[in-house]
Amino acid sequence: GNILSSTPPLNLVTEGVQPPDYFYISYITINSDGHAEIQFAIDPTGEIEAFELLGGDIPSSLDRITYVTDSGEVATLLGLGGGIFIDSTYDANVFIRYFEILADDECPDDAIASTMGRTIRLQGELTDFFEHSLSWNAYELENATVNQCNLFMTIPGQPGEILIDTYTPSTLSAINPLTAYSDAEGTFCYRLSCDYTLNTPNAGPQDFNSTSNT
Repeated sequence: GNILSSTPPLNLVTEGVQPPDYFYISYITINSDGHAEIQFAIDPTGEIEAFELLGGDIPSSLDRITYVTDSGEVATLLGLGGGIFIDSTYDANVFIRYFEILADDECPDDAIASTMGRTIRLQGELTDFFEHSLSWNAYELENATVNQCNLFMTIPGQPGEILIDTYTPSTLSAINPLTAYSDAEGTFCYRLSCDYTLNTPNAGPQDFNSTSNT
């Protein structure tokens, strides 16, 4: 005969979590306060509960800098399709830092990771009384193609800044003679700005700009 179980039926309910279709960093730049500014874009239909900004010297070992768990803040970032995080925990004149953003959902597995990139650090020294030697690291951002980098200088006693020269992405140093400014008294300031094209999954190729420390 047939053997029937006396166990009552179980009702199983499953609920899916919608991950974002895209999640990437648009730019990493050093702002006028000397802090790293990281702009990101994310699919607003993704079901996200928290955001984490990670940073560090080595891409494989990043530490938490900012953790956003407030539901209102998370909803605002999703509603805007992204936002900006600012990292004021390090000296941009001394260190180069990598950044990545994590988006946590209800699933217990690993968080969703954005693309990764790093800051530009400009270094300079007076190698001769009328000459500055400058060097910098290449700007790195996933899915980005650097088109050119522009070096600017602020002259003591003069307003604004002037463009010294434009360089290819592979150029990482320059010599700036100061003989034309031998009468200037004060501090010469430099800033490197890189123009690049980012291939975004939601809007196609877009042009951005990121700047170094000053």
